[in-house]
Amino acid sequence: MLVLGVLAAGLFAFAPAPGLGGAGAGLLPGQVDGAWLLVHEAFGLGIGPGGPVPLADAVASPAVVSAFLLYLAFSAALWGGILDRLARQRRVGTGPFWAACGVHGVRFVRLYLIVIPVYTAVFRWLFPLLLAAAARLVDGSDGMLVLGVASVGLVPLLAGVGVIVEFARVRIVVEDRHSAIGAVAAAARFIRRRPGRVTLLYTINLAAVWVLVAAWSSVQADPSTVAGWLAAVVWLVLRIAARLASAGAAIAFFQSELAHAGYAAAPIPMWPDSPTVEGLRNLRI
Repeated sequence: MLVLGVLAAGLFAFAPAPGLGGAGAGLLPGQVDGAWLLVHEAFGLGIGPGGPVPLADAVASPAVVSAFLLYLAFSAALWGGILDRLARQRRVGTGPFWAACGVHGVRFVRLYLIVIPVYTAVFRWLFPLLLAAAARLVDGSDGMLVLGVASVGLVPLLAGVGVIVEFARVRIVVEDRHSAIGAVAAAARFIRRRPGRVTLLYTINLAAVWVLVAAWSSVQADPSTVAGWLAAVVWLVLRIAARLASAGAAIAFFQSELAHAGYAAAPIPMWPDSPTVEGLRNLRI
């Protein structure tokens, strides 16, 4: 699944798209604020490594919006199977994995239909207000300083939304919840009762991602060369591995609090036997 994730990420990261400046525009060293990565971050850990501005700009592009929705549908299905496998902590087989992708992926899409308006409201209305307030507090001519001050108010909000989404997905998979609204409410209750430990877990996961981002930002490689392309692939592998570790940690923490290791409410989907096998089992001598 890690290889599949890398291929999918590479497809979206390096494919040319109108309005994005060509292939690999978001994955150049020191410019890891591409729209595809930010989409992944927005519904993963809550904030992107390039900050909120690139995502706000991306929303205005129809090409990016269409790719955003395509990526969202694909990632919802894939993460449904991945989280189910992580929750069970044992091999489930190809058929049950893709069955879990279909079952939980549909529920994740419903969850994202709740989350998308929240992010849209934050970047479309709240963030400009924060920028205006920051410009009044500091020297408005220093754009980076204004952005930094505005981010002080924006980052905690995005982090809060991200961690709620994370545990909502965990509760959908582990408890086999059908309602996205119920999963969000249950995730908020879970976090409210354990704010310190959840914050510590989230901080550790986020720190690991930012270490990778900082390391990648310091790399000076030309993506048009084989060495540069391989460096980008290695970074994607490490980034996806960190994301899988983050999801696994959230699941393990939830199971340790309200269930037990390897617990998942839904049974493993099994392909039914053929009528001949079923008839032999029911045969009475």
